[in-house]
Formats: sequence, structure tokens, C-alpha cells
Amino acid sequence: MTAIVSMVISAPVATAASINVIQITHNDVIDIGPSIAVNPLNSKNLVAAWTSCDQVLCSPAGDLEHGFGCRYGASFDGGKSWVKIAPIPGVPELSLEPHVAFDKDGTAYFACFYVGDHLAHDLIQSSAIYVSKSTDGGLTWGTPAVAFGPGLGPDFEKISTNPTSGDVYVVAAFVKGNAADGGIQVFFTRSTDHGASFSSPVQISAHDEGAWAWDAYATAGVDPGTVYVTYGVGASTNHQFSGYDRIFIAKSTDGGMTFSPGQRLLAVAPLPVVLPNFPQTMDANMWSAVDRSSGEIYVNFVDYRNGDADVWLLRLHDTGSTFVVDGVTRVNDDPVANGADQFFPYLSLAPSGRIDICFQDRRYAPGNTLLFTTCAYSSDGGQSFTNIQVTTEGFDGTNNEIGRYQGQASTDRMVIPIFMGDGYPGAGVFGQEVFVARVPL
Repeated sequence: MTAIVSMVISAPVATAASINVIQITHNDVIDIGPSIAVNPLNSKNLVAAWTSCDQVLCSPAGDLEHGFGCRYGASFDGGKSWVKIAPIPGVPELSLEPHVAFDKDGTAYFACFYVGDHLAHDLIQSSAIYVSKSTDGGLTWGTPAVAFGPGLGPDFEKISTNPTSGDVYVVAAFVKGNAADGGIQVFFTRSTDHGASFSSPVQISAHDEGAWAWDAYATAGVDPGTVYVTYGVGASTNHQFSGYDRIFIAKSTDGGMTFSPGQRLLAVAPLPVVLPNFPQTMDANMWSAVDRSSGEIYVNFVDYRNGDADVWLLRLHDTGSTFVVDGVTRVNDDPVANGADQFFPYLSLAPSGRIDICFQDRRYAPGNTLLFTTCAYSSDGGQSFTNIQVTTEGFDGTNNEIGRYQGQASTDRMVIPIFMGDGYPGAGVFGQEVFVARVPL
């Protein structure tokens, strides 16, 4: 097992006065699961995605006859204002967990998971993952293509692109019966025609690694034909299990047509099924990225070995025949084992190579209940991190889904996290809104 070593962290440089927090949504429904991406050709152009859930469905009684669906917004001033707050066209309602990405030519892609016909109790046969494309910065979207089709039972999905070839990658977890039959495993598909069509799914994880595999993400290597897929694996047969206990990486050298068996990188201490003062299963939210100049691979994860949730960065490199771990860094700089949880991290790299990791943070108020957003950055290849408190008003972490997932986009000048928060003081679940912050670095 690779040792986890805490690093000395330098003092924050940004101030609250220099950070702008912008509310995107203003409605009376529950907004959850946000994602954001920046156009590489125009850093002021951002596309955001989230799920909106009506009051009936998201009430404790939960009536699946009523809809929830993928929504999008676009910004052309670096996130200061947002236009076209609307459902993604062509994707059925009862869709959720959207994720967005731009390719090298400035085309935006929007992946959305249609959960299927729950009323007919036919989730696996009718669920699908759709990918839509926008060539005008997110103002309009074309007819969606099916990345993973009906009959496969996909769960989450994450979309990414190859910065050299422009290929589009989608990974998803597939329900494969009960644990004895394979539980949930990770699959990969790609598009080589700018999202018009997708290849047949390729299975990445293996049943002998663990019954449950998820939190996968596809990252392009420095060589255009190299693709890495990182993912977490857990042995639990409980679907509410909230933390993987091993991290794996698989490699393709033919652009994603075939992959090597996954290599185990690290064993981690999984999170409890439910964290204290958090009513829902807590997904650990793992992402990866490749430094285009050095080839170093970065993977973020959450670990519970200190008795509370901490965010970590795993650093490794590809020797050609194997992967070698170069080090592991604790990202949050609060005292070790102080009882404050940090979770839902997101990892992105600025064009300059700066590493940005934003996450949900409970350190700033007593009781380990209220959620805040913190962003950390590293300019030394992930060996140390500077932490910056982004939000100063805590929001209620016991509200339904209020802290679940977040995303971010990095430019050379700033990191822009997207997250959930209270639309007004004391807001309940239906006052839950989508926010972004402009954090200068």
C-alpha cells in the first residue's frame, strides 16, 4: 500500500472581496448535480448543466409520474451572467446526472442519462445515455445521439474529449444483475465523428476486481492514441455503499478500441455509508487529468483513514509497461483528524499546468454540518496546495441533495467552480439553486 503523506501548505492569496459568487438558477424546484466546461478557444464562453427536479418528485413521498430533467445554461462573459436556462432539447424527461465538455475546436458536448420508464418497472430495457452537440457556445443544441443504448442499464456518465484528435469519450457504470453476476461495472464508448455516432461499449473494469465499480473518467494521454480510464472499486454488495476502497487505471493505445486490464494503484479507506449529518449516500467523486507537458497523471479521491473525509491527489506516470505512483498529497489544509469533512472534489488543469481542486468543506462552522466551497491549487505539480475559502455563507448539508456533486472549469487566470447552495437564507430543499464562483488565481 502506498503511504499517504501530509504536505505543508502555503497561505491563501485570494480574498473574499476578489471572489465573485453568481447565482445561475432562480426557481422553486430542486436543482442538483451541476457540471461546467470552458471553451478552449474563448475562456469567456462557459456551458453549465444540472438536473432540475419538481416538487412532487423530490418530496419525501417521491412520485415518479412527475418529471425531472437535464437543464443547461451558457455564459459569454466568464460566468458573470447566464442565458438560455432551458431543458436540453431532444432528451426525454426523467433524465439526470448531466455532464458537459468542450473539444479542441470549441464544440460543446452535453451527456445526459435518461433513467427509463420507471412506471413500467423497465429501467434496464429503456434507459439510455444521450449526447448532444452545440457549435455556438451552448446557445442551441442539435439532435442527441445515443452513446449507450437501451437494454444496457447504464447508471452515471462522464464525458470528455481528446485535445489532439477531438474524439469524444463517454464512460458509464452498467448494472449487470446481482453481485454474483458482476454487480456494476465500468464501460467506455467513443465518437470519432464529432458526436454523430458512438462505438460499441467496451468493458473496462473486471468482476474479479470487485462487485461494484464506478466514478470512472476517461483522460487522453499525451500521445493522441492513448486513453486512460481511472475508476474506483468496492467489494460491498450494498448499493448504498458510498466509497470505493481501491483505485484502478486501464490504458488504451489504439484510441479506445481496446484496453489493458486495470492496474490497481492505491488502497483507500472508504467513506461511511452515510456521513454524520448527511442524509444521503456520499459518492466520493473521483476525476483524473494528464499534464500535457510532462505526461504526469493526476487522480483525486476522498479518504476516511483519519476519521473524517479528506481530499487527496494521487500522482503517477506511465512507463509504457506499467504505472508508477510518484506520490500522494493531502489537498485540504485543515488540521488532520479534526472531525471536519471535505468531499465531492473536482479536478481540472489550467492551460499553464496549474492543478485546481475544488470541493465541499465543513471546516468553517462548528458542528460539521454546514457546507462551504473551498478551492485549492498547486503550481508545483501537486506536491503542495494552497487553499482558498470561496463561499462565506454556509448552506444546510442536511437538505436533500444540496451538496451532491459539483464541477469546475479552469483558465490561466482563474478557477470557476459550480455547486449547489441556498437561494435565500434559511431556504429548504426547494430554495436550492445552482451557483458559480469566479476565483482569481
